[in-house]
Amino acid sequence: MELVWFKDSGEFIQSSVDDAWSSILSGILLTAVLLFLFLHEPRSTFIVMVSMPISVIVTFAAMAYLDYSFNIMTLLSLGCSVGVLVTNSIVVIENIFKHLHKKEDIKTAAEKGTGEVIAAVSASALTNVVVFVPVMMITSRIGSMMVPFAGVMVAATLVSLFISFTLTPILACVLLKGDYADEKRKKTLLEKLFIPWDAGYEWLCRVFGRSIKAVSRHPLIFLLAVILISGGVWKFIIPQVGLSFLPYCDQGEIRIKFEFPTSYNLETTERIIREAADKLTRKFSLENGGFITGLSVSVGTSNSSRGQVGTAVYLGQINIKTTGKNDRPQSIYDLQAMIRSELSYLDNCLVTLSIPATFGGSGAEIRCVINGQDLEVLEQAEQQVMETLPATGMVRDLDSSRRERKTNISIVPDRTILQNLGMTSEELYRYMLGSLDGIEVGDYRSGSRTFDIRLRNRKEYGEAQLRQTAAALKENNPLGTEVLASIVEEARPVVINRYDKVRTMWLYANTAPGHALGDVSKRIEKEVLSVLPPGYSVRMSGSVEMMNETAKEFIRVIALATLLTYLLIAGIMESWIKPFLIMFTVPLGFIGMYLTLYCFGMSMSMMGLLGGVMMIGIVVNNAILIIDECSIQQSNGVDPHQAMLIAVQEKFRPIVMTSIAAVAGMLPMAFGTGLGSELRSSCGVGVVGGLTISSLLTLYVIPALYFLFVPPAGKKNIFRKFAGIFRKQA
Repeated sequence: MELVWFKDSGEFIQSSVDDAWSSILSGILLTAVLLFLFLHEPRSTFIVMVSMPISVIVTFAAMAYLDYSFNIMTLLSLGCSVGVLVTNSIVVIENIFKHLHKKEDIKTAAEKGTGEVIAAVSASALTNVVVFVPVMMITSRIGSMMVPFAGVMVAATLVSLFISFTLTPILACVLLKGDYADEKRKKTLLEKLFIPWDAGYEWLCRVFGRSIKAVSRHPLIFLLAVILISGGVWKFIIPQVGLSFLPYCDQGEIRIKFEFPTSYNLETTERIIREAADKLTRKFSLENGGFITGLSVSVGTSNSSRGQVGTAVYLGQINIKTTGKNDRPQSIYDLQAMIRSELSYLDNCLVTLSIPATFGGSGAEIRCVINGQDLEVLEQAEQQVMETLPATGMVRDLDSSRRERKTNISIVPDRTILQNLGMTSEELYRYMLGSLDGIEVGDYRSGSRTFDIRLRNRKEYGEAQLRQTAAALKENNPLGTEVLASIVEEARPVVINRYDKVRTMWLYANTAPGHALGDVSKRIEKEVLSVLPPGYSVRMSGSVEMMNETAKEFIRVIALATLLTYLLIAGIMESWIKPFLIMFTVPLGFIGMYLTLYCFGMSMSMMGLLGGVMMIGIVVNNAILIIDECSIQQSNGVDPHQAMLIAVQEKFRPIVMTSIAAVAGMLPMAFGTGLGSELRSSCGVGVVGGLTISSLLTLYVIPALYFLFVPPAGKKNIFRKFAGIFRKQA
């Protein structure tokens, strides 16, 4: 016997954690490079960039206090927060530079520059905190897994807020030396290298200035266009994106379940499965240029879902270990298709392929439960659905709990004859048991071991043993079993399932590529209900049940997070109207999120919804900066309409910088290809798209809404009644 190390789950976990760390470091470096393109100076870039690693390191202390470990969820949270951590310091350092260009000394610039943005930065950072309060209250099975994500994000955001108000202005006083207001001073070599970049940025600013003035003249037309586009996305794009559970990660493992007819014995099952294993090894082994690095065979048992038989002589399973995800050109689903094709010769066998779930075991993604009283009606409904579903092209590995009925032999005693012979049914049972299985009459001990001694008649095979057994005597003539009882052969179900004390039939399926779990489950439910008579019901179990349960909680979480964000901004800005305008950025973020998922052919998953909650606290930041600057301009006596024009152009640079930093920090997480990247991508891709599109639209939608309600002085429009409210609140 040779012990072979076949599977090590710790290897996948460690590789996933290492890849997550790599994504975090890549995000930090990418953010540093992009910020350097805007700041043009190593010292100011260093001031901004030092906040990220310090925030992450201090967050480790909070993780230790909360008893969190480095795992997939906590590292995902750190990766998503990389770009967010630096945004607070960017706003502070950008405002300090604005005062330096006014010829103020560095200490005064640091004090005034930090003080002016305390409200805006606090509101921006605290929105990232309040949106995760509802997440930490989720009680579902999958929701509890997301609590560490929220805890780490809250800790990192609070730490970054503290650092932006303390360490950032201190470092500015120490490192920023020089006359930044002197435009006639000789440019350094580094500044000369950035002349093309500055020329391009100035051109972009001019284009933006002309476009925002055009929006100020026709805000209603612009808003109607945005509403039409948003309505199109809501009507046509979102239904096609669909809803799924958690993405499956490529762990380099495939499980093949074999189920033969119930008449097969153990020897036949083992022979055919081992032949299949040899065939796969010859075709796909690593030595022959394939992908199989290890293979194990089990006969008589298999990993079965609820409602299925897991142990029987006609069952078997092959576990295949493949090369790593990055060591082969094919995906895990391509490998499954190749294996299915190779095993297609097994026409008298049900072959089901599965891969281990990211969290939990393996099994069918969809488990449909059909409830009813009559087993035959359930079987008929199941048979009709099994015939129609393959034509939809939405499922694969379709299976059910219905199996070919197995022949049973029932012995029914004739009590009248037994009474005449002076026998009881119990005595006949014991005699038949001794003939077939033997009766324990004692035990034999040898050292520390004990063996049962069983007494039984001579072994005979087949049904003849039942009929030839002489269970009684009459006038010294043996009486066979057929004299004492009737022997009846009848086909009976292999297994009868019950769910909530009602007979059930189970349907199992995996989603076909390109289809979301939610859409497929709804189609299956619709097909089943169309063939069921009144009094019968259908429900979804397994991943679909957990998905629906978690999705309902996320709807409540998103609603509560939106409300808390509004109340927080209202409290900080001391206004009910300004937060109303700011909250229009939230639907813009979700529209961008769904549009991005559609373009990349991805569905909305539970991780994507978690990213959506995080996005609520981020997309409002740009609007907060614009509205806050508009209020500052109005406090200096500028007309409200002109104040908005000045504010949106003044904050164009910090908004562009913070948006690029937030997106750049998430790019490695969103588009990584390492182990476990599927889980991070399902969260990052949608957030990156949502932040990008919402940041672009915020620069126009928020001013357009403001211009609509606050027309230029002396000009009236249909919303003039609201102008007084906005002017008063501004």
